[in-house]
Amino acid sequence: MTNYLRTIRLFGRDVHLYLFAWGVAAFGYFGIQTVLMNLYILRLGYGPEFIGLLNGTGMLAWALFCLPAGWVGIRMGVRGAVILGFALVALMNALLLLVGMFPPELRSAWLLVVWVINWIGVALFTVNSTPYLMNITTPVTRNYVFASQTATMSLFGLLGSLAAGYLPSLVAARQGITLDQPGPYWATLWLVPIFFSLALLAFSLTRKVKFEEQKAEPGVSTGFPVWAILFFGFITFLGAAGQGTIQSFFNVYLDDGLGVAALLIGTIMGLAQILPIIAALTAPLFMNRWGVMRTFYLASIMQGISMVVLGLFQSPLAAGLGFSGAAVMISLIAPARTVASMESIHQRWGTTMSGAVMMGLALGWSVMAYVGGYLIMAIGYNNLFLIGAGLIFLSALGGFVYLRQRSPRVSLAPAEPVETGLAN
Repeated sequence: MTNYLRTIRLFGRDVHLYLFAWGVAAFGYFGIQTVLMNLYILRLGYGPEFIGLLNGTGMLAWALFCLPAGWVGIRMGVRGAVILGFALVALMNALLLLVGMFPPELRSAWLLVVWVINWIGVALFTVNSTPYLMNITTPVTRNYVFASQTATMSLFGLLGSLAAGYLPSLVAARQGITLDQPGPYWATLWLVPIFFSLALLAFSLTRKVKFEEQKAEPGVSTGFPVWAILFFGFITFLGAAGQGTIQSFFNVYLDDGLGVAALLIGTIMGLAQILPIIAALTAPLFMNRWGVMRTFYLASIMQGISMVVLGLFQSPLAAGLGFSGAAVMISLIAPARTVASMESIHQRWGTTMSGAVMMGLALGWSVMAYVGGYLIMAIGYNNLFLIGAGLIFLSALGGFVYLRQRSPRVSLAPAEPVETGLAN
């Protein structure tokens, strides 16, 4: 524990600003928007099919723009690309809430167009933030920083979820309306652009960092790592598709499938983020002891088991336990996958690898969002979650095979940033 705290003190100003920016963004997205957006769309008169279409189209735009986002980062610097991404997301989430100004026949088009541009912004900051963070960390601090990012996002997501569960009821009581109307959700969703604006401000305060391209170690190829990029993109796709069954439909399942009240939905989704905070903080211990790929596939297996619980038992308790277990494991999966993918390649291909991983993540979520609504109508929510479990197990199998076929590689990241070369 002493060594852990000593390592955290080495993070530095830019890392702390980075973590705060991701924290407030998580409050807006994982907290407010994840809990309330689908409920708001339902109150506008849409059903699961349109929710799937909306979420899937946005995530497809995210997937398609991931590789171009890496190119933008190369052209304007990864730091500038992250700032542009946060700005776009803040603006689009504000414009999204103006949908009520349009007649009903135009609302679907407005929602889809704004949502697509929003996810282009997401591609910009998700793809380019990882190469930036790789450069402002050292091999000593890197595992701890990525784990701290996950913990910070979980903590702020928890606070946002609790706020999302409480605020609509408060707004409804003050306005003398019920939670069956869109107004309470609309008012609370304004917190999303506000908190993304805070993320934009925080990241704007980070310093520009320049680094020179690292020299390859003896025996390490600097050529384009096509197989590594395809592999990490594919296992990320499988895991994301499995996770996407709850990413897009868990709150809809609670509301539409189990009849759970909005306050309890927010509480369940909020409390499910307490344990991930602890799990994320312990992630460096697992990664240092087991290695990043072993941590990845073992955590993926446990996440798949949590999804099986969610799929087999139809009750709020089972839903809460399954969702919590899946959330805990992603706190180990995400940092392990990120570090493994970035350390498997030469630094010059960092934005490409980050773009491929984010593309896999986005495509997985997008595909499941597209087809999930129709699968729900055909086979029900619980069978959808069981399909998700199967996909996660396949992702774990990929990690296991990779570990068996490949010897561990020493990190190729520079020990510390230097002030020459490509601007961030």
